[in-house]
Amino acid sequence: IPTPYWYFRNQKKQTIQIPDILTEYNGSAFVFDAKYYQIARGTDKLPGWHDLVKQFFYALSLKDKYNIVYNSFLFPGTFNGANIEYLGFARVNDNSLTIDNLPEEKGYFGNILAIGIDVSVVLNGYIQNGNNSLRHEIHMIVISPT
Repeated sequence: IPTPYWYFRNQKKQTIQIPDILTEYNGSAFVFDAKYYQIARGTDKLPGWHDLVKQFFYALSLKDKYNIVYNSFLFPGTFNGANIEYLGFARVNDNSLTIDNLPEEKGYFGNILAIGIDVSVVLNGYIQNGNNSLRHEIHMIVISPT
């Protein structure tokens, strides 16, 4: 991932951007950020501006290297008995998109999908030293969320 930097008083100071999870699948990049927010309590518990901007920047900074960049928040919890569930998305309002063309129309910055994932499934995958079927299932939900 490209690194932003400061140029301050004739010195260059690198900063870094580190997404929680960055994977490549079939030539596309997948950026995941785990959010331990209590989203079941209401939409006011969803990630805010600073989380969204950071996630959009991750995707924009990868566009030169990948034709397609998928961007998602992962919300650990339990979701209607499913291991993994598509919950919705975030996007920048550009006034050309309506509720009728979701989520196919992505706008300039794209979408950040919200994916619910069962905590026990993640922990079991970790214990099994990387569960490829879980990884594949997550990629498929992100590629075709509806």
